[in-house]
Amino acid sequence: MTANLRKAFYSSGAKTDPADTDLLQDVLQMHREKLRRLSPDTEATRLIQKSGGGAAQAGGREDSPEQSFRGSLEIYFPQIPQWFGDVDSPLVCALLVRWSALEALQKARPDTLRSFSASTSVARRG
Repeated sequence: MTANLRKAFYSSGAKTDPADTDLLQDVLQMHREKLRRLSPDTEATRLIQKSGGGAAQAGGREDSPEQSFRGSLEIYFPQIPQWFGDVDSPLVCALLVRWSALEALQKARPDTLRSFSASTSVARRG
């Protein structure tokens, strides 16, 4: 989109970061309603990312089970390693059992997540 705008508004078509920044800022300020939300993180893109990981392993690098688990979480549930320091905690495990796909977790209502978290915390203490 930026390349097309650059051609339309600048006769030279030369790419410069300041000019591109100005173009994108204008689009956001004047035409936000015409933009669609980009959702690049889909199951298909995560599978493609995961398939690229085989090259590193073929090069002789072996991950520990914990590193492999964390790597899989970063592909399938990229927010979980950011939200929870301890990805193998009982809360994370229960969450993964309850919502086995990122899309299902994203569709969960906030109050459902709050009650799940509260009930899991109580179960851990009790």
